[in-house]
Amino acid sequence: SSSRCRLGDEFSHIDSSHTYSSHTNSDTGVVWSADTDHPPFYTMPGGVGGIQYRFIGIYSFLHLNPARFVDVVSSNAAKRYGLFPRKGAICVGSDADIVIIDTSKSTKASVDSDFFYENADYTVYEGMEFRGKVDIVLGGGETVVKDGYLVAEKVGEFLKMEC
Repeated sequence: SSSRCRLGDEFSHIDSSHTYSSHTNSDTGVVWSADTDHPPFYTMPGGVGGIQYRFIGIYSFLHLNPARFVDVVSSNAAKRYGLFPRKGAICVGSDADIVIIDTSKSTKASVDSDFFYENADYTVYEGMEFRGKVDIVLGGGETVVKDGYLVAEKVGEFLKMEC
């Protein structure tokens, strides 16, 4: 037996931490950089731009088998936050939030892409090439993304954690 373990074997679930903030101050037009004044760290929004690349990035880089992938990105997080089986399961009474990945295609991250739907003007994934492409997303059983394009205005509701 091998003494090596795969990175994905160490995780129970992966949450999102994203932001809709921009590097450009909307009041002054100043772009934050090492040469400009920064607001105090604790006033900056948390997370990173590019949440749509989180899912395909996990698929691309962790090389998990399909069942383990679903556990890491969906089922275990839903259980951790008290949302299972409404979330994290495909069964009668669940919300029918489903993502279908086309494993024969690839995705290149870019804020200039037709697939970048955030107000952020950056992504830490800029230029990265991912294995696979999110093809279809169902939210509540309704098509939200088709052929990689957003086709619904707003789907979903806020659910309070039960943990």
